[in-house]
Amino acid sequence: MGANTNVTTLPFRSYSSFKPTIIVEPNPSVIDEPVSIKVAGLPNYSCVQAKLSLNVPKERLSFESKSWFRTSKNGSLDFGTATALPGSSYEGAILFIV
Repeated sequence: MGANTNVTTLPFRSYSSFKPTIIVEPNPSVIDEPVSIKVAGLPNYSCVQAKLSLNVPKERLSFESKSWFRTSKNGSLDFGTATALPGSSYEGAILFIV
C-alpha cells in the first residue's frame, strides 16, 4: 500500500553503551493487520519516548503519536502491554492496528 511506519525509541538521557533492538512482528506486515512492537537492550527502569508516524501520501493520510514509557527491570518494553506515562499524547497500552 505504500505506507511508511517509523518507530523511534530515544533514551531520556544519553546511554551510548546501550544498543536497543526493535522487534516488529509480523515482519513484513500489512497495513490492516495488528503489529506487535517490542524493544530490548534499553537501560532498566529508564524513561523512553516512542514516536509512531504513519504516512500514506496517495491516501492523504498522516498520523503521529509521541508517548513516554518506563522500561522494565531488564530494560525491555512491549508496546502491547506497556502503559504510557502521564503527559504522553496517548494514554493506556498501545494496540498497534493501523
